[in-house]
Amino acid sequence: MIKKGKKINNAIIIALDVFYPIFKNVLTFEVYRYLAVGGICFFLNFSIFHLSYYFIYSKYLYQTPLFEPYFLALLTSLSFTLPAGFYLNKNFVFKGSHLKLRTQLLRYSFTTIGTVILSKILMDIMVGTLSLNLTASFLLNVFIVQFANFIVQKNLSFYQK
Repeated sequence: MIKKGKKINNAIIIALDVFYPIFKNVLTFEVYRYLAVGGICFFLNFSIFHLSYYFIYSKYLYQTPLFEPYFLALLTSLSFTLPAGFYLNKNFVFKGSHLKLRTQLLRYSFTTIGTVILSKILMDIMVGTLSLNLTASFLLNVFIVQFANFIVQKNLSFYQK
């Protein structure tokens, strides 16, 4: 089982680092890895968000102000991408953290709650108030939230001395 885990981790490292030589003059390795992990999580998040929105929530649920279909789709997508993101960030981006796993997970979880709240507010404003396109709103939302998230994760959840 341990050998299988190492093989999976090695495959992830190869996949993450394949394009680093292209970006090494403009990005630090840590920022590159964060963006690569973020790209994986973004693809997973984007796919699950849209599949759950268009095939489940927008068709079959009664809409309420608190639980709009796009918010339920956001919660669904985050329930998959947040554990994946924690694993990838802990093991491949912020490996040097001296904090205990429990502390990292707790801080990551609180950050995640803040991310969900910020995402809900941004989506409510962009989709609910401004009537912007759902996909464009989602993309802008991800950009804003991930920028803030990198700073918080680096300096709080996976703090390094």
